[in-house]
Amino acid sequence: MSYFSSLGSRVLGYPGCDAAARYIINYFNRTLGLKVLLNEYVTAVPIDEGSSIIVPSLNTSIEAYALWPRGGVQEQVGNVAGQLYYIRNGEWEDIEGIDLSNAIVVMEFNSGKNWLRAVSLGAKGVVFLGTDATDKFEALAKGTSVPLNVPLLYVDRKHRDLILKLAATHEKVILSSRLRWHKVTGRNIVAILPGESTDDVIIVSAHYDSWSIVPAKSPAAEESLSISILLEIARAFSESKNKFRRTIWFVAYSGIWEGLIGPVEFVENVIFNTSARVWLQIDLDISTETPFLDAMFFNIIPYTTANALPYFSSLAARFAWIQTIATQELSRLRVEALGLPVLGNRTTLSEFVRFNFFGYYWGTQPDLNYMLACIPFMQTSGMAFTVRTQYARRNHWFTPVNDLGLIRWENVKPQAYVVAALAYVFANYDDYGVSYDTIRPRRLVIVGQAALGYATLYGKTVEFSYETGWYKPVPNVLVRLRVIPYDSELTWPFAYRYTFSGANG
Repeated sequence: MSYFSSLGSRVLGYPGCDAAARYIINYFNRTLGLKVLLNEYVTAVPIDEGSSIIVPSLNTSIEAYALWPRGGVQEQVGNVAGQLYYIRNGEWEDIEGIDLSNAIVVMEFNSGKNWLRAVSLGAKGVVFLGTDATDKFEALAKGTSVPLNVPLLYVDRKHRDLILKLAATHEKVILSSRLRWHKVTGRNIVAILPGESTDDVIIVSAHYDSWSIVPAKSPAAEESLSISILLEIARAFSESKNKFRRTIWFVAYSGIWEGLIGPVEFVENVIFNTSARVWLQIDLDISTETPFLDAMFFNIIPYTTANALPYFSSLAARFAWIQTIATQELSRLRVEALGLPVLGNRTTLSEFVRFNFFGYYWGTQPDLNYMLACIPFMQTSGMAFTVRTQYARRNHWFTPVNDLGLIRWENVKPQAYVVAALAYVFANYDDYGVSYDTIRPRRLVIVGQAALGYATLYGKTVEFSYETGWYKPVPNVLVRLRVIPYDSELTWPFAYRYTFSGANG
């Protein structure tokens, strides 16, 4: 986790994400000796090519970082000049008597959505001062669900005094924003631990990328906990002297926050092209608010029609065998024998996990802005669930601040043991008592009144030509596909997938 959080940013398309992928591949292959397969896909992400604040009077520039595009599409490349004004938190009393027309305002990052107030009064750009402590609600408040062509830059705390000094004299500066959409290659990494049956597979997965409102700054220490636990389980299992009954695929995803494009492409290009029987996916989504876990197969966010599916008893009932086996086997493992603390009256591992396959399908989760990587496989009629920390608010996620010091380490080990035990049980259990044909992945499945599955949407980007009176192709256009049916303040960054149209539109 220290290594992953030291990479600067693991946002898809940034060097830190590629470095994390190389580390994981090397660990699986060279350290553990596992066969590694790569599932590559192409998407589009906004890349900060090197933004800055230019100070002509000092003949210098200050390193800065562009914020995520407004509306998820607004590319911001260019220079904006103006005088600096420090308006603190952007409250009315902070801006009273200041003419903000054509100004560049300097604000505290922890100022909610007040930057919109400054922009509505004529500010040409906003500089946010870095902070040592913030939360995801402050981060997400720095965006909008509609395009807005105003440069927003973030500067580290080390530049604070200089920025404030320049703002005190209303120095003229130039905001140089270099946030441009790029076509990038994402990678899902599959490490194979052969079992007695190479044709029968379970998947244990986690994502290794991250997301931040400042995409070039995303240390995301706690967000690397799931992939770190996955690597440790892979180590422990690969060193086992006994061969497991089933083959295990350890899958490290990217592209989680880009509308789940990574897991979707994995299903499209790997699951639908394997001859193996993939019985189950166990996905890790771990944080450290509590030592307990929810097992879920649906988001609280509506993800296409999947949000309604838990209300179909025919689907929920399909998970009964998973809950029965897991509860039975985890009940055999006493926490004291594992060196874990007895918390409350929980004496076995089964009491550390709550299965939310029926009724209130989001379990104890109080939050809105999360997506489960198990959903794409589940939407094929496959069996998949995510283990997610109970009461997970994850207040310090999505920010440019390193949260390594905020992790509650005492809550890590119990969750890691539960995940490892679940993986071990389902890799070795003799007979699940279910026919594979009833749970095999399909391109189309009807559940109640809902149709799930996979299709490819083809289109063409065109514009009307007044010269010909008809439409002509427009090449290399950014195309956005909406996969969450609404834009709230908490979900707008994650509601879309992106691509570019080709040379002929």
